[in-house]
Amino acid sequence: MEVQVEKKDSIQILRIEGTLGIADVAVLKTRMIEALLACHELILDLDAVEDCDTAGVQLLVASTRRSSQDGKVIRLGRCSDMVRTTIAKLGLRLRTTDDEKEA
Repeated sequence: MEVQVEKKDSIQILRIEGTLGIADVAVLKTRMIEALLACHELILDLDAVEDCDTAGVQLLVASTRRSSQDGKVIRLGRCSDMVRTTIAKLGLRLRTTDDEKEA
């Protein structure tokens, strides 16, 4: 997994490439915490994620819930088909920043 950081005003964007699985969640969690310390809103761009498992999705769900309790915002940006498929198989509903623009 590779993570690139982009800053736009008070928002940080983490672009994740490669895998998002059990072997990657500790590193990604640390990167997400670091980003949230420096901003109010974090967008996760998952468009280049090639493989995703339940541990990766669990991190996304738990982090999103926890951040809202802490007064921060984590949003899902673009998501690859693999991420969408894994989320759907778990019976969860995916809501991305693109969905918010259409509403």
